[in-house]
Amino acid sequence: MLEKEIHFLLMRCFHQSNRLIASQTYELDLHPGQPKILEYLYDHNKATAKEIGEYLVIDKSTMTSLLSRMLKQKLITKTNNPYDRRSNYISLTDKGYQKALQVKEIVWDVDKKIWNNIDESKQKQFIETLQLMMKNMEE
Repeated sequence: MLEKEIHFLLMRCFHQSNRLIASQTYELDLHPGQPKILEYLYDHNKATAKEIGEYLVIDKSTMTSLLSRMLKQKLITKTNNPYDRRSNYISLTDKGYQKALQVKEIVWDVDKKIWNNIDESKQKQFIETLQLMMKNMEE
């Protein structure tokens, strides 16, 4: 019974939430992968492409094409990394920051829908359990 297997439930939850988010972020002229980069930069201010890719689990070639498109859209800027000449820092432009705020509103609304009718203590317990599961998989 797939309905009781964690890998199956996680996959279904991911695809459902991703579908809800993507349908709304597409209207912001954002392509798949861009919203999560905007969210990451909103929370971290600046980062290297490698840091973003590792955190968001995006491979190097996909990351390169996403960032290239985001540069053309003027959502991000690149500046020299004074600690490593082989990499650049990626930061949000004002336009990128505004898009990131819109993305945040969308994901907050989706999260609100996901957590509907689930009390706060169960939400907290679920998040803690999911974090432990991620840790188990990373080991």
